[in-house]
Amino acid sequence: MTLILDGKKIQKKIADELRERVNKLKKTPTLVIFSLKPEPSSLLYIESKKEFGANVGCSVEHIELESSISFEGIGGKIKEKNEDPEVDGVMIQLPFGSSNRTSKLLDLIHPSKDVDGLSAGNLASLFRGEEKILPATTRGILEMLSFYNLSIEGKKAVIVGRSNLVGRPTAATFTNRDATVVVCHSKTRNLVEEVLSADLVVSATGVPGLISSGMMHSEQIVLDVGISVGEEGSVKGDVDFQSALKTTMAVSPVPGGLGPLTVASLFLNLVDIAEGKVGHRQRLEG
Repeated sequence: MTLILDGKKIQKKIADELRERVNKLKKTPTLVIFSLKPEPSSLLYIESKKEFGANVGCSVEHIELESSISFEGIGGKIKEKNEDPEVDGVMIQLPFGSSNRTSKLLDLIHPSKDVDGLSAGNLASLFRGEEKILPATTRGILEMLSFYNLSIEGKKAVIVGRSNLVGRPTAATFTNRDATVVVCHSKTRNLVEEVLSADLVVSATGVPGLISSGMMHSEQIVLDVGISVGEEGSVKGDVDFQSALKTTMAVSPVPGGLGPLTVASLFLNLVDIAEGKVGHRQRLEG
């Protein structure tokens, strides 16, 4: 029988743990989120972060900026929050205009406050095996695997999607934990064969139904990070979930899988920062 990897259940466990950790702190962990107007989908994600933050005792400040604001204008606001001792974490809610400008803005966030783990400094540390702040979705993947005692070590992991948001940092994180990693993308010629050969699949493309029944097998763990919204508002993942239920050892659903854990992991990072734990993880060798 296929194990359904329940992100909501894990999120609740993390929330309980975070609440206890926050109660022991002498200050309220504070997160600042920058977003651009108008981004209705971003507002939904931000509201979920506010709700979770309030649930665990953290403060979330949302700063919504006009789309016409200059790079220098945004940079000045980020610098202000970098220097504010009351602020523990700073993030940019994506999408945030052009990808080129977004990358430059992410790099303006001080690495010690980069709660989303997407600045060049934190990604470079990750790729060197010196993990500091993991990107939230990647950390959510680790939390899910750990909760269900699903090992990464020695597994062949195939990651479909090479974005800096999910694919590349997850590949580096799995490599740091002794998986053999293959990264597939839109130019991969033998996608079916690569995915079928995997012990562990992570798909993060936003292409509904990309991972179909002929690409899965009974000893496989399949993690679906992709999300797309249909015309009628229906939410789908990259994986043909019904086929996965008949075929795989374990699969995460969409919705209710890794989405809740991305939010929870953001606050795990925030509380780590508030506790002063960031930057003390040992280098992973081998």
